[in-house]
Amino acid sequence: MRRLLIALTAVAALIGTPALAADMALKAPPPPPPYTWTGFYGGVQLGGEWANDTWNAQCFGGNCPGNFLPPTGEMFTPDGSSPANLSGASVRGGIYAGYNWQVRPAWVVGGEADFAWANASSTVPGLVGCSVIPQSCVPGHVTTTLGNDSSSIRSDWDGSVRARLGFVPSPAVLLYATGGVAFQRFDAAENCGSTLFGGGGAWCLALRSQTDSTTLVGWTAGGGIDWRLAGNWIARVEYRYEGFGNWQTSFFANSPTAGQAANVDFNSASLRLGTNILTLGLAYKFF
Repeated sequence: MRRLLIALTAVAALIGTPALAADMALKAPPPPPPYTWTGFYGGVQLGGEWANDTWNAQCFGGNCPGNFLPPTGEMFTPDGSSPANLSGASVRGGIYAGYNWQVRPAWVVGGEADFAWANASSTVPGLVGCSVIPQSCVPGHVTTTLGNDSSSIRSDWDGSVRARLGFVPSPAVLLYATGGVAFQRFDAAENCGSTLFGGGGAWCLALRSQTDSTTLVGWTAGGGIDWRLAGNWIARVEYRYEGFGNWQTSFFANSPTAGQAANVDFNSASLRLGTNILTLGLAYKFF
């Protein structure tokens, strides 16, 4: 009898062991830790830039405010071609980097800097403020053509340093608003390709061409969406506007003409400058 009990116990043990092993094999692995947006990241961006510039002619002639040479006694009023809107467009590419801190499950704060290159240029015929035929800007001198005269604005490289505030509707999606300080390089040019008396140009008494350049500090604001892709890769779509206020500039102050005062072709302008930026980005979150 004792031997029978021992045998039955051994059989029961053998039958139960596979079931126990099966139970152990079916045990689910621990879930991965939840994804966090906290960490440093860096990436590349490619998109477009659209200029939103306005050229306001201030005055033409030797007595224009800001003309630091001896006056000629002549000052003429800009005509109806001022103000002029110049809206260039360009491909824009660059880099960006920043840090996110997920302060709550649904909220993220952070900071970001970016740098990019573009070449958004726009040109209008004639000198803005002296391009209506006949020219009210040149009393007593009526011409019938603008010749090869032109005015242009070009936006070059830009950068920004910004704060970010984001909302996390799902672990892989970050909706954010951003704003801060922006920097951009601008060129403004006037070209007198033909003269008033010698070739039908609207303003200049001699052939002239001048480009002024400046780097302006302004503001930027916008928003976008970041998507977490496989691993630590993050895709982005972002829109921002950059505003740089008014740039006061002047042309041909030091261009003497034979028989004329040195500043006879002088003219000044106020340029209101801004850009629209649409960006596609791809970044990697390091840790």
